[in-house]
Amino acid sequence: MPIRFVRLLAAVVFAATAAPASAQTFVFHLSGDQEVPPVASTSSGGCHGELNQVASEFTLHCSHDVVGATVMHIHRAPAGVNGAVAFDLGDPSSPVVGTWTGMTPADIADLLAGNLYVNIHTAGRPAGEIRGQILPRTVDSFAFGLDGGQQVPPDETEASGNCTADLDAAATVLSVQCTHDVAQPTDAHIHNAPFGVNGPVIFTFPSSASPLSGDAPLTPTQVAEFAAGFLYVNVHSVESVTGEIRGQIALPQGTGPVVIATKGSTTSVVPETGAAVSYTFTVENAGGAGFTITSLDDVPFGPLTGDADCQVGTVLAAGASCDFAATFDVPAGGLGETFVNTFTVAAIDAGSTTGSGADDHAVTYSGVAPAVSVSKQSATVEVPAGGATVTYSFTVTNTGSVAFTIDALDDVPFGALAGDADCQVGTALEPGSMCSFDAAFAVPAGAAGTGFVNTFTAIVSDIDSSIASSSDAHVVTYLAGGPNVPPPLASPRPIPSGSVYGLALLMLALGGAGWLTLRRSV
Repeated sequence: MPIRFVRLLAAVVFAATAAPASAQTFVFHLSGDQEVPPVASTSSGGCHGELNQVASEFTLHCSHDVVGATVMHIHRAPAGVNGAVAFDLGDPSSPVVGTWTGMTPADIADLLAGNLYVNIHTAGRPAGEIRGQILPRTVDSFAFGLDGGQQVPPDETEASGNCTADLDAAATVLSVQCTHDVAQPTDAHIHNAPFGVNGPVIFTFPSSASPLSGDAPLTPTQVAEFAAGFLYVNVHSVESVTGEIRGQIALPQGTGPVVIATKGSTTSVVPETGAAVSYTFTVENAGGAGFTITSLDDVPFGPLTGDADCQVGTVLAAGASCDFAATFDVPAGGLGETFVNTFTVAAIDAGSTTGSGADDHAVTYSGVAPAVSVSKQSATVEVPAGGATVTYSFTVTNTGSVAFTIDALDDVPFGALAGDADCQVGTALEPGSMCSFDAAFAVPAGAAGTGFVNTFTAIVSDIDSSIASSSDAHVVTYLAGGPNVPPPLASPRPIPSGSVYGLALLMLALGGAGWLTLRRSV
């Protein structure tokens, strides 16, 4: 056969056996606490799903330990909601393999949106014994321990170990690494069986010596077994041929809810006077089983109401989340300081195991400058040209949003002002408050018709040493005449000589003394 033909045939064979380019995998688990409402089932299960969009087909491989399963369906509804049957998977006996053909675009859209779930029913729980939302990954990696107590029957050894297991992105290989202190190990395997049951070997590690590692290829059904928690690592020894230490590749028993609380806000800076801040709160179920929210709290703001989809009593399936928004008044604080409030979520699973999560958010206070307004008034608006004493009223008002302290009171040209006991240098004024005092000054002489101006200025500062000032002026006008400046005399008129009229005028001008002088001279 020509070499070119061999290469072409090999390419055709590979293309026929490889997964379609449009294939998408789903690995998820089934549990009683994902039922709505949750049920306290001790059963568990897992599935491997593969969607072929080109062929409009979805193939499921599932494994479970439900006793007396009656039917097994794919239902249509998001996590936390019950929905109608979309596809019957047929015989529910484990392992289950089913292919949903002829999917509509709406079916595929619901699958990709996480709006489909697998439900296994029993006679005792006709609404559902265990359920699993069909999601790309609800189980992926585990950290787990090895000990003699997990052996069946238990081994009294004091040896132990720690392992990690991680399923690759294609969901075809499980990478496992372990360390242990078994004295004389002989073999190390991955076995297939639930907790408390012995099962067959599906993978042998290249070496049993610590540290050991291996990449175990898995079939779709074995991936389902992994998702169900039905695989375990076993280290055998000279002392214990059937196995000295064992560890189930699953979440440790009694781990409880894995709650992730997230609190965020687009606001990171507020004025030092405080402000209203809107927050977004998110609750995520990051564990392998569903839980019910039992409390939502924020310190220092107190219990949170949430909303219709995210509140106390909301059930979140594994991998599901909910969120809500709330606005609170952040109190006043010092410049550069931070205000931190903490969001805490508590939850409980179907086995009455509790868990919690918390997250906080901080805002930083920015400076707010003080604002001040002053006024200077007097009932006197006119004074004689020779000057006079004028009494003034001075007022200082805090027109801003932060308290301030008066640092200076001054009047030009009169100089520093003493104020009074309630309004002087050192007086503190809260926003919206004011103080006032009176003072009298001698306005100097000035030319008639001109004005005398004096200006009052207040300088203030807040707790952050930010400074503000304000000024106001008052004007008095000088009048002609007055007690200190006699009005100028009119020019005398000429007096006709020898005239009685003229003589009378002269006597009036001279007054009494002139009259006497005039009589003596006549």
